[in-house]
Amino acid sequence: MSWPSLQFLLDRCRDGRKVRVVAVCAQGEDVLFALDGASREGIVDGVLVGGKAKIEWGASALGISLAPFEIVDAPTEYEASEQAVRLVLEQQVTIPEAAQLILQAGAMGLPVICSHITGNIDIITNNETGLIFDSGNEEQLLKMLQYAILHPQHLKSMAEKLQQEIKENYRQENIWQNILAAYKTLVN
Repeated sequence: MSWPSLQFLLDRCRDGRKVRVVAVCAQGEDVLFALDGASREGIVDGVLVGGKAKIEWGASALGISLAPFEIVDAPTEYEASEQAVRLVLEQQVTIPEAAQLILQAGAMGLPVICSHITGNIDIITNNETGLIFDSGNEEQLLKMLQYAILHPQHLKSMAEKLQQEIKENYRQENIWQNILAAYKTLVN
């Protein structure tokens, strides 16, 4: 995978700095395993966003300690997505890794409107799997939001296509395995 964000992560690892990432609806087995492994390897600090009880139950069932992670309790998928976006906007997580929010929203079948930044443009094809606006162009974003309100079926269709692409091309455990393998080559 030649994701520019991966290069950012590798550069951070070379410098000995962890990347702070956010996982939305983080009670999933693959998410918990990936973040646990990456945390134990010293690659990331994780923020788990979702139903706190579900996250705790999932981690307990898998024998994963939540001690290294911050948990943001957000019981519904909508609230979890909203909290994750807030973390990104407040720069509490590493911005180049914000593309994982796109992957997570897409995996949940949610429509995506995103800015034209590294990571986002590697995942979203404008007007096919989501809508992309020029970074900082508020007028363009407003027009896209208005379009989304007026054309919900088109947004739903793009969300379904994105969800299928993510299922086929972005299995989270594979991405984290690739990142971990690349990190291990740096430290060996």
